[in-house]
Amino acid sequence: MSLFSKAVVLSLIGTIAAWASPFAVTEGVDFSNNIFSPSNLAVTLGIGTNTISGTVFRGGLLTGDVLDAMQFTKLASESISSIRITTSGYHGSIVPGSLIVLGAVLGATTVRGNGAFNVALTPGTGNTVTLFLVPPLVAAGGFNYKLEIVGTPEPATLAMFTLGGFFVLASRLRRPAA
Repeated sequence: MSLFSKAVVLSLIGTIAAWASPFAVTEGVDFSNNIFSPSNLAVTLGIGTNTISGTVFRGGLLTGDVLDAMQFTKLASESISSIRITTSGYHGSIVPGSLIVLGAVLGATTVRGNGAFNVALTPGTGNTVTLFLVPPLVAAGGFNYKLEIVGTPEPATLAMFTLGGFFVLASRLRRPAA
């Protein structure tokens, strides 16, 4: 194998090793109720399905768990292909709950009852993803939730892998038979 081929293979292996594994976070201590100071989950988006589970439940109109605010980091070499929220134990009616996504991606969805809800995403800016979960606006209401955030390699990273594989293959095909 030529020096160039070895360099390409090593750079591909290094890029794969730099990707984080998917994370799974379960709310132990209540996530922040402050939109200006979300809980830092201290995790990095991984390639695959990342999960965040918890409960948001309002004890009264402005009491109890009025929202869950949290954030995590996304590497520049990754993108978020989808976010899905699955709810159970839903209680509330008048104004539904919601999930709002800001930062590296932007999106929102309304949570009406138990079930699974997909978030329509558009590109944002930066490498931090901030999530706000708001329970239904009633005297008392809320739900259990599981967020599934799917991380994928950026298209440019995939193109680099394809190009690297092509160079390795081409170098092997150019060798004269021994």
